[in-house]
Amino acid sequence: MMSEIAIYYDNIIICWSSIVICAGIIIGSLLGMTFFTARNKYSFAGWLYIPLSTCASLYLSRIIHWYCHMEQYDDFKTAITRFDTGDYCMLGVLISTWIVAALMSLTHMVSNKYKILDAFAPGFAFTISIIRLSSMYNSSCRGKILVNNPALLHLPIADGIPDASGNIQFRLATYFLSFIAMLVITIVVTIFSIITYKRKYKKYRVINSSSKSDHISSKGHIYRMFLLLYSGAEIVIDSTRYDASHLYFSGEKLASLNKGASFMGLSQFAGALCLIYLFVYYIVCSIKANGKNLKHFALIGVYIIGFVIAGLSEYLVQRYGSMYVTYYSTQIFGVIIVVATTFIAYRTCILLPNKE
Repeated sequence: MMSEIAIYYDNIIICWSSIVICAGIIIGSLLGMTFFTARNKYSFAGWLYIPLSTCASLYLSRIIHWYCHMEQYDDFKTAITRFDTGDYCMLGVLISTWIVAALMSLTHMVSNKYKILDAFAPGFAFTISIIRLSSMYNSSCRGKILVNNPALLHLPIADGIPDASGNIQFRLATYFLSFIAMLVITIVVTIFSIITYKRKYKKYRVINSSSKSDHISSKGHIYRMFLLLYSGAEIVIDSTRYDASHLYFSGEKLASLNKGASFMGLSQFAGALCLIYLFVYYIVCSIKANGKNLKHFALIGVYIIGFVIAGLSEYLVQRYGSMYVTYYSTQIFGVIIVVATTFIAYRTCILLPNKE
Protein backbone atom coordinates (compact mmCIF):
# COMPACT_ATOMS: atom_id res chain seq x y z
CA MET A 1 0.00 0.00 0.00
CA MET A 2 1.71 3.15 -1.25
CA SER A 3 2.22 5.87 1.33
CA GLU A 4 2.06 9.58 0.57
CA ILE A 5 5.50 10.96 -0.30
CA ALA A 6 6.80 13.80 1.88
CA ILE A 7 10.28 14.25 0.35
CA TYR A 8 11.63 13.19 -3.03
CA TYR A 9 15.20 14.23 -3.79
CA ASP A 10 17.79 12.58 -6.04
CA ASN A 11 15.88 9.25 -6.08
CA ILE A 12 15.55 9.35 -2.29
CA ILE A 13 11.94 8.87 -1.18
CA ILE A 14 10.77 9.67 2.34
CA CYS A 15 7.10 9.04 3.07
CA TRP A 16 4.91 10.87 5.57
CA SER A 17 4.11 7.60 7.34
CA SER A 18 7.85 6.97 7.86
CA ILE A 19 8.30 10.43 9.39
CA VAL A 20 5.37 9.87 11.77
CA ILE A 21 6.63 6.41 12.74
CA CYS A 22 10.14 7.72 13.43
CA ALA A 23 8.69 10.47 15.63
CA GLY A 24 6.66 7.88 17.53
CA ILE A 25 9.71 5.66 18.07
CA ILE A 26 11.79 8.59 19.34
CA ILE A 27 9.16 9.85 21.78
CA GLY A 28 8.24 6.32 22.92
CA SER A 29 11.93 5.51 23.47
CA LEU A 30 12.44 8.68 25.51
CA LEU A 31 9.40 7.79 27.61
CA GLY A 32 10.85 4.33 28.23
CA MET A 33 14.28 5.75 29.07
CA THR A 34 12.69 8.11 31.59
CA PHE A 35 11.54 5.11 33.63
CA PHE A 36 14.68 3.06 32.95
CA THR A 37 17.19 5.71 34.07
CA ALA A 38 15.10 6.50 37.15
CA ARG A 39 15.15 2.86 38.25
CA ASN A 40 18.63 1.70 37.26
CA LYS A 41 22.07 2.94 38.23
CA TYR A 42 23.43 2.69 34.69
CA SER A 43 21.50 3.61 31.55
CA PHE A 44 23.80 2.07 28.92
CA ALA A 45 21.64 -1.06 28.53
CA GLY A 46 18.57 1.06 27.86
CA TRP A 47 20.28 3.16 25.19
CA LEU A 48 21.60 -0.01 23.55
CA TYR A 49 18.17 -1.64 23.69
CA ILE A 50 16.53 1.11 21.64
CA PRO A 51 18.42 0.67 18.32
CA LEU A 52 18.60 -3.13 18.64
CA SER A 53 14.89 -3.56 19.31
CA THR A 54 13.97 -0.96 16.67
CA CYS A 55 15.98 -2.70 13.93
CA ALA A 56 14.71 -6.14 14.95
CA SER A 57 11.11 -4.89 15.06
CA LEU A 58 11.40 -3.20 11.66
CA TYR A 59 12.54 -6.33 9.88
CA LEU A 60 10.55 -8.98 11.75
CA SER A 61 7.27 -7.06 11.46
CA ARG A 62 8.01 -6.60 7.77
CA ILE A 63 8.86 -10.29 7.25
CA ILE A 64 5.65 -11.41 8.95
CA HIS A 65 3.61 -9.01 6.82
CA TRP A 66 5.36 -10.22 3.67
CA TYR A 67 4.60 -13.83 4.61
CA CYS A 68 0.91 -13.03 5.11
CA HIS A 69 0.57 -10.68 2.11
CA MET A 70 3.02 -11.90 -0.53
CA GLU A 71 0.77 -10.52 -3.27
CA GLN A 72 1.68 -6.97 -2.20
CA TYR A 73 5.40 -7.43 -2.89
CA ASP A 74 7.49 -8.31 -5.93
CA ASP A 75 9.70 -10.59 -3.86
CA PHE A 76 11.20 -11.04 -0.39
CA LYS A 77 14.18 -8.80 -1.13
CA THR A 78 11.89 -5.93 -2.12
CA ALA A 79 9.89 -6.37 1.08
CA ILE A 80 12.92 -5.85 3.33
CA THR A 81 14.69 -3.17 1.30
CA ARG A 82 11.88 -0.90 0.07
CA PHE A 83 9.68 0.57 2.76
CA ASP A 84 7.63 3.02 0.67
CA THR A 85 5.10 0.26 -0.10
CA GLY A 86 3.53 -2.49 1.93
CA ASP A 87 2.87 -2.48 5.65
CA TYR A 88 4.01 -4.00 8.94
CA CYS A 89 2.56 -6.60 11.28
CA MET A 90 2.53 -5.32 14.86
CA LEU A 91 3.06 -8.83 16.19
CA GLY A 92 6.65 -8.60 14.95
CA VAL A 93 7.23 -5.56 17.17
CA LEU A 94 6.05 -7.39 20.30
CA ILE A 95 8.13 -10.48 19.53
CA SER A 96 11.26 -8.49 18.68
CA THR A 97 11.17 -6.24 21.73
CA TRP A 98 10.76 -9.29 23.98
CA ILE A 99 13.53 -11.29 22.29
CA VAL A 100 16.05 -8.43 22.41
CA ALA A 101 15.33 -7.89 26.12
CA ALA A 102 15.73 -11.63 26.75
CA LEU A 103 19.06 -11.72 24.88
CA MET A 104 20.34 -8.75 26.87
CA SER A 105 19.39 -10.60 30.04
CA LEU A 106 21.18 -13.77 28.87
CA THR A 107 24.33 -11.74 28.12
CA HIS A 108 24.07 -10.14 31.60
CA MET A 109 23.66 -6.59 30.27
CA VAL A 110 20.67 -6.48 32.62
CA SER A 111 19.92 -8.76 35.53
CA ASN A 112 16.40 -9.48 34.31
CA LYS A 113 14.63 -8.89 30.99
CA TYR A 114 11.70 -7.34 32.81
CA LYS A 115 13.90 -4.48 34.01
CA ILE A 116 13.82 -3.33 30.40
CA LEU A 117 10.32 -4.49 29.45
CA ASP A 118 8.68 -2.97 32.53
CA ALA A 119 10.43 0.37 32.00
CA PHE A 120 9.63 0.53 28.29
CA ALA A 121 6.03 -0.74 28.52
CA PRO A 122 4.46 2.77 28.45
CA GLY A 123 6.77 3.65 25.56
CA PHE A 124 5.70 0.53 23.67
CA ALA A 125 2.05 1.55 23.97
CA PHE A 126 2.76 5.11 22.80
CA THR A 127 4.89 4.00 19.85
CA ILE A 128 2.21 1.55 18.71
CA SER A 129 -0.39 4.31 18.89
CA ILE A 130 1.68 6.54 16.60
CA ILE A 131 2.43 3.68 14.21
CA ARG A 132 -1.32 3.16 13.90
CA LEU A 133 -1.85 6.89 13.34
CA SER A 134 0.66 6.78 10.46
CA SER A 135 -1.91 4.76 8.48
CA MET A 136 -3.72 8.01 7.76
CA TYR A 137 -1.14 8.52 4.98
CA ASN A 138 -1.98 5.26 3.22
CA SER A 139 -4.95 2.95 2.84
CA SER A 140 -4.05 0.35 5.48
CA CYS A 141 -5.78 -0.47 8.78
CA ARG A 142 -9.30 0.46 7.64
CA GLY A 143 -12.43 -1.41 8.62
CA LYS A 144 -14.49 -3.89 6.68
CA ILE A 145 -17.50 -1.79 7.63
CA LEU A 146 -18.65 0.80 5.08
CA VAL A 147 -20.02 3.96 6.70
CA ASN A 148 -22.89 5.65 4.83
CA ASN A 149 -24.40 7.91 7.48
CA PRO A 150 -23.49 11.52 6.45
CA ALA A 151 -23.19 12.52 10.09
CA LEU A 152 -20.41 9.95 10.65
CA LEU A 153 -18.26 10.54 7.57
CA HIS A 154 -15.36 11.99 9.56
CA LEU A 155 -12.75 10.98 12.11
CA PRO A 156 -12.71 9.23 14.47
CA ILE A 157 -15.49 7.08 12.98
CA ALA A 158 -14.80 6.99 9.24
CA ASP A 159 -12.15 7.87 6.69
CA GLY A 160 -12.41 8.01 2.92
CA ILE A 161 -10.12 6.03 0.63
CA PRO A 162 -10.37 5.47 -3.14
CA ASP A 163 -11.56 2.08 -4.38
CA ALA A 164 -10.38 0.28 -7.54
CA SER A 165 -12.56 2.55 -9.69
CA GLY A 166 -11.29 5.74 -8.09
CA ASN A 167 -14.49 6.36 -6.12
CA ILE A 168 -14.16 7.40 -2.48
CA GLN A 169 -15.33 4.81 0.03
CA PHE A 170 -15.84 5.77 3.65
CA ARG A 171 -14.73 2.90 5.83
CA LEU A 172 -14.50 2.55 9.59
CA ALA A 173 -11.35 4.42 10.64
CA THR A 174 -9.87 1.41 12.44
CA TYR A 175 -6.42 2.97 12.56
CA PHE A 176 -7.71 6.08 14.35
CA LEU A 177 -9.80 4.11 16.85
CA SER A 178 -6.71 1.99 17.55
CA PHE A 179 -4.66 5.17 17.95
CA ILE A 180 -7.09 6.47 20.58
CA ALA A 181 -7.24 3.11 22.37
CA MET A 182 -3.43 2.87 22.54
CA LEU A 183 -3.14 6.43 23.86
CA VAL A 184 -5.55 5.50 26.65
CA ILE A 185 -3.51 2.34 27.31
CA THR A 186 -0.34 4.47 27.41
CA ILE A 187 -1.85 6.63 30.14
CA VAL A 188 -3.14 3.62 32.11
CA VAL A 189 0.15 1.71 31.89
CA THR A 190 2.13 4.85 32.86
CA ILE A 191 -0.01 5.37 35.96
CA PHE A 192 0.17 1.64 36.76
CA SER A 193 3.97 1.76 36.40
CA ILE A 194 4.29 4.68 38.81
CA ILE A 195 1.91 3.22 41.40
CA THR A 196 3.14 -0.38 41.40
CA TYR A 197 6.90 -0.04 40.90
CA LYS A 198 7.76 -0.83 44.54
CA ARG A 199 4.71 -2.95 45.26
CA LYS A 200 5.31 -6.15 47.23
CA TYR A 201 3.73 -9.52 46.49
CA LYS A 202 2.67 -12.47 48.60
CA LYS A 203 4.83 -15.42 49.52
CA TYR A 204 3.86 -18.99 48.76
CA ARG A 205 5.11 -22.43 49.58
CA VAL A 206 6.92 -24.08 46.70
CA ILE A 207 6.17 -27.74 46.01
CA ASN A 208 9.16 -30.08 45.50
CA SER A 209 11.65 -27.42 46.55
CA SER A 210 14.34 -27.50 49.20
CA SER A 211 13.47 -23.94 50.25
CA LYS A 212 10.62 -23.51 52.71
CA SER A 213 9.02 -20.62 50.90
CA ASP A 214 9.28 -18.38 47.90
CA HIS A 215 7.50 -15.27 46.74
CA ILE A 216 5.77 -14.03 43.64
CA SER A 217 8.29 -12.08 41.60
CA SER A 218 7.83 -8.31 41.61
CA LYS A 219 9.19 -8.13 38.06
CA GLY A 220 7.16 -8.20 34.86
CA HIS A 221 3.77 -7.04 36.10
CA ILE A 222 3.93 -3.67 34.34
CA TYR A 223 4.79 -5.33 31.02
CA ARG A 224 2.08 -7.95 31.54
CA MET A 225 -0.51 -5.25 32.18
CA PHE A 226 0.51 -3.57 28.94
CA LEU A 227 0.24 -6.92 27.18
CA LEU A 228 -3.15 -7.57 28.78
CA LEU A 229 -4.65 -4.26 27.65
CA TYR A 230 -3.05 -4.34 24.21
CA SER A 231 -4.17 -7.92 23.54
CA GLY A 232 -7.73 -7.13 24.59
CA ALA A 233 -7.86 -4.10 22.29
CA GLU A 234 -6.19 -5.95 19.41
CA ILE A 235 -8.76 -8.75 19.41
CA VAL A 236 -11.49 -6.24 18.55
CA ILE A 237 -9.38 -3.95 16.33
CA ASP A 238 -7.98 -6.76 14.20
CA SER A 239 -11.45 -8.22 13.75
CA THR A 240 -12.68 -5.02 12.09
CA ARG A 241 -9.78 -4.69 9.62
CA TYR A 242 -10.32 -5.40 5.95
CA ASP A 243 -6.56 -6.01 5.57
CA ALA A 244 -5.94 -8.22 8.61
CA SER A 245 -2.94 -10.55 8.33
CA HIS A 246 -3.60 -14.28 8.25
CA LEU A 247 -1.25 -17.25 8.33
CA TYR A 248 -0.70 -18.85 4.96
CA PHE A 249 0.16 -22.53 4.53
CA SER A 250 1.62 -23.56 1.20
CA GLY A 251 1.60 -27.06 -0.28
CA GLU A 252 -1.23 -29.50 -0.81
CA LYS A 253 -0.82 -31.23 2.54
CA LEU A 254 -1.15 -28.00 4.54
CA ALA A 255 -3.52 -26.10 2.23
CA SER A 256 -6.53 -27.37 4.16
CA LEU A 257 -5.32 -25.37 7.20
CA ASN A 258 -5.81 -22.08 5.36
CA LYS A 259 -9.57 -22.27 5.82
CA GLY A 260 -9.16 -22.46 9.58
CA ALA A 261 -6.46 -19.76 9.59
CA SER A 262 -8.78 -17.37 7.76
CA PHE A 263 -11.24 -17.41 10.67
CA MET A 264 -9.01 -15.22 12.87
CA GLY A 265 -6.38 -12.65 12.01
CA LEU A 266 -2.83 -13.44 13.13
CA SER A 267 -2.76 -10.53 15.58
CA GLN A 268 -6.16 -11.52 16.92
CA PHE A 269 -5.01 -15.10 17.44
CA ALA A 270 -1.81 -13.96 19.18
CA GLY A 271 -3.86 -11.63 21.38
CA ALA A 272 -6.13 -14.50 22.44
CA LEU A 273 -3.09 -16.65 23.33
CA CYS A 274 -1.64 -13.80 25.40
CA LEU A 275 -4.90 -13.37 27.29
CA ILE A 276 -4.97 -17.09 28.09
CA TYR A 277 -1.34 -17.06 29.23
CA LEU A 278 -1.79 -14.01 31.45
CA PHE A 279 -4.89 -15.37 33.19
CA VAL A 280 -3.28 -18.79 33.78
CA TYR A 281 -0.12 -17.10 35.10
CA TYR A 282 -1.95 -14.98 37.65
CA ILE A 283 -4.47 -17.60 38.70
CA VAL A 284 -1.63 -20.08 39.35
CA CYS A 285 0.27 -17.43 41.35
CA SER A 286 -2.88 -16.65 43.31
CA ILE A 287 -3.56 -20.30 44.12
CA LYS A 288 0.04 -20.80 45.27
CA ALA A 289 -0.14 -17.70 47.44
CA ASN A 290 -3.64 -18.07 48.87
CA GLY A 291 -4.53 -21.73 48.44
CA LYS A 292 -7.51 -22.93 46.44
CA ASN A 293 -10.78 -21.28 47.36
CA LEU A 294 -14.17 -20.47 45.89
CA LYS A 295 -12.91 -17.15 44.51
CA HIS A 296 -10.56 -18.94 42.12
CA PHE A 297 -13.29 -21.19 40.76
CA ALA A 298 -15.55 -18.16 40.34
CA LEU A 299 -12.83 -16.24 38.48
CA ILE A 300 -12.15 -19.19 36.18
CA GLY A 301 -15.87 -19.57 35.46
CA VAL A 302 -16.40 -15.88 34.71
CA TYR A 303 -13.23 -15.81 32.57
CA ILE A 304 -14.45 -18.74 30.48
CA ILE A 305 -17.83 -17.06 30.03
CA GLY A 306 -16.15 -13.86 28.84
CA PHE A 307 -13.87 -15.76 26.48
CA VAL A 308 -16.81 -17.70 25.01
CA ILE A 309 -18.80 -14.48 24.53
CA ALA A 310 -15.88 -12.84 22.70
CA GLY A 311 -15.21 -15.91 20.55
CA LEU A 312 -18.85 -16.51 19.71
CA SER A 313 -19.28 -12.84 18.82
CA GLU A 314 -16.35 -13.12 16.39
CA TYR A 315 -18.00 -16.09 14.71
CA LEU A 316 -21.39 -14.36 14.50
CA VAL A 317 -20.02 -11.06 13.17
CA GLN A 318 -18.41 -12.97 10.31
CA ARG A 319 -21.62 -14.88 9.58
CA TYR A 320 -23.98 -11.94 9.97
CA GLY A 321 -21.98 -8.86 9.04
CA SER A 322 -25.02 -6.59 8.89
CA MET A 323 -25.44 -6.97 12.68
CA TYR A 324 -21.93 -5.75 13.42
CA VAL A 325 -23.08 -3.19 16.01
CA THR A 326 -24.66 -5.90 18.15
CA TYR A 327 -21.89 -8.45 17.82
CA TYR A 328 -18.98 -6.05 18.22
CA SER A 329 -20.69 -4.70 21.34
CA THR A 330 -20.94 -8.20 22.81
CA GLN A 331 -17.35 -8.92 21.74
CA ILE A 332 -16.11 -5.83 23.56
CA PHE A 333 -18.17 -6.87 26.58
CA GLY A 334 -16.61 -10.35 26.54
CA VAL A 335 -13.09 -8.92 26.23
CA ILE A 336 -13.72 -6.55 29.16
CA ILE A 337 -14.77 -9.54 31.28
CA VAL A 338 -11.58 -11.40 30.32
CA VAL A 339 -9.35 -8.41 31.09
CA ALA A 340 -11.15 -7.62 34.36
CA THR A 341 -10.96 -11.19 35.71
CA THR A 342 -7.25 -11.34 34.87
CA PHE A 343 -6.67 -8.07 36.70
CA ILE A 344 -8.64 -9.35 39.72
CA ALA A 345 -6.47 -12.48 39.73
CA TYR A 346 -3.42 -10.19 39.75
CA ARG A 347 -4.85 -8.18 42.66
CA THR A 348 -5.13 -11.32 44.79
CA CYS A 349 -1.34 -11.67 44.56
CA ILE A 350 -0.58 -8.28 46.12
CA LEU A 351 0.74 -8.13 49.68
CA LEU A 352 -1.25 -5.54 51.56
CA PRO A 353 0.81 -3.14 53.75
CA ASN A 354 -0.89 -4.26 57.00
CA LYS A 355 -0.03 -7.93 56.24
CA GLU A 356 3.71 -7.58 55.65
